[in-house]
Amino acid sequence: MPEAIIGRKDYEYKEHFRLFTDYSDEKQLLREAVMHYFQPSFRQTFLDVGAGDGAITIPIAKKVAKTIAIEPNTKFAEHLQANGIIVLPQKIQETPLTETFNLILMSHALYYIPYPLWYPTITNLYQHLIPKGKMCLIVFGGRGDWHDLHESFFKAEGFTVEQPDVLVLNLAKNGITVTRKDVETHYELPLEQAITFISYFLNVPEKRKEEFRQRLQAKTTNGICKINAYHTLLMMEKP
Repeated sequence: MPEAIIGRKDYEYKEHFRLFTDYSDEKQLLREAVMHYFQPSFRQTFLDVGAGDGAITIPIAKKVAKTIAIEPNTKFAEHLQANGIIVLPQKIQETPLTETFNLILMSHALYYIPYPLWYPTITNLYQHLIPKGKMCLIVFGGRGDWHDLHESFFKAEGFTVEQPDVLVLNLAKNGITVTRKDVETHYELPLEQAITFISYFLNVPEKRKEEFRQRLQAKTTNGICKINAYHTLLMMEKP
């Protein structure tokens, strides 16, 4: 789950992220949904904003002519470059775009942009699609176990979440028509590992660790903690 705590060391976050996602079908299900929508082909160009570990980026990159990833985490950037992807190691709001694309993806990266820049950023990306180009924005689905834990425990300055319905309405006001698809994903891992990883990503304060443990224990059977998460794909095609 891409819940990076702003300021965490790149290597530390990368390792926690890798170990945690080993217990989840999130990357597989989101990758399948994005591939189905994009239908990538060898003549296309692809931009991934906040590419992370490349679990979605790399399979698409293998099917298109050119891939550019915007990824400020140095460890993720090194991995992407090792797979032949051009990496721009800045934040999206600091990255001028000089070309247009057939496909643009922004998966769980919107939250790390200051909220006043959300809609200008999305609109700018949309304007960098070629005609008939496709853009997919993936955000939290606004329900499910992960959402409830996030609402209860997560606190970080500069991190904003907005309900998908609000995003759709606001994008419509900017002249962008959106098709919505919800994807449910799952995590199953031993309770102690669930406490370690999830408290790390949600930045749970020490004074609330026992309360957090009890919440996860309620989701645990035979020592295995099972939680779900909903993601919303907001899909846009330029006329």
